[in-house]
Amino acid sequence: MVSNAPTSIQRLIKPAVSTLVIGLLLVPLGSIAAGQATPAAEDLLLKTIEAAGGSQKLSAVKALSFRAGPQTYLASSDGRLKVSAGIDPPVVYEVLLVADGTVRRNTLNRSAEVRGAEAVRWKSLARFLGGVFTPRLFPGPFVFAGTRNYGPARHHILTTRENGAEIAFSIDAADFLVKRMVLRVPVAGQDPYELSCEFADFKDVEGLKIPSAIFFSQVGVGGTGTPGPRPVAEVAVNPALPPGALGSVEINAGASEAAPGALKGRILGGFGYDDERIAVLFTNWGREDVERAGFKTGDQLAVNVDGFEYEATFYPTEEEKGDNYVGGAYDPGKAMLTLWPSRVPMYHLYFSVLPKDLYDLVRSKSIAFRPVEARRKS
Repeated sequence: MVSNAPTSIQRLIKPAVSTLVIGLLLVPLGSIAAGQATPAAEDLLLKTIEAAGGSQKLSAVKALSFRAGPQTYLASSDGRLKVSAGIDPPVVYEVLLVADGTVRRNTLNRSAEVRGAEAVRWKSLARFLGGVFTPRLFPGPFVFAGTRNYGPARHHILTTRENGAEIAFSIDAADFLVKRMVLRVPVAGQDPYELSCEFADFKDVEGLKIPSAIFFSQVGVGGTGTPGPRPVAEVAVNPALPPGALGSVEINAGASEAAPGALKGRILGGFGYDDERIAVLFTNWGREDVERAGFKTGDQLAVNVDGFEYEATFYPTEEEKGDNYVGGAYDPGKAMLTLWPSRVPMYHLYFSVLPKDLYDLVRSKSIAFRPVEARRKS
């Protein structure tokens, strides 16, 4: 689920993230008046566009897609963006869509409109990615906010505002590529929503400069569920798209059923650690399913995965499993149903140090869409 980027990518991005975010957020955006675009800002924007591939090549890009970790991004030059999350093709358990001025998300067959600061985030990313990692699709005006030194690196700062957000682009003085976009959105009665988007190790793709790694970091948010830098792969310029590709939030995670003491659903995939014989199977059960089933910490469950039966213990979240709550949760042969430590509220089955024959059997059940059931044992 959560992809660990190579060490070289981490060295490119992570050490300077905190310093750079703080430095960019110190830019006095609040003092910038509307219409205050300067020749220096226009010159910097033109140099950035030229460095990314040139106006002619960029204007010819109507759609751009790429994969980063479990997410596939599809951005268009008209400001639409679709982000699909899956485990292994063809599973898609979540879709986020920016279109027609709104942001919608479907997670495990539960759809809702995204509002507030997070909606602003995705609208800004739609413009940036649709502009092929440049600010060219933002309406402006732009302001040149000076040059900052971050160790050996020098970055020119280009700023603008949109949807109430303050946006700062950090442009490398050496190659004029955007290495960072910082988004700051005021939130009434709370600290501002602050997001840093990092881009590293640019490569040439059909005459366009595309980063080989990206890293999203929300200020004040961290922990196991926050992914590190992710390699960018499967880049496609102007891919052939089926009708309605940028208008639907449909997923294919399958239906789930919940009743008091019981869950039914589908396996979405899985993985294993062969040396330790630890296996993980992802399900399409979310928090609402578990709430309807009424499972409580420590409940003993009879689990059936496509005919394979086993006993598992239920733990609501990552923090509520393990020896602090029920001794021996990770002992050899034990299994548990618990929430995967990420933003997506997806439950998974964790099988600990199984005998070789059982481990091989569980791994054979990780094929997508196989049926799975869990019932509380009386």
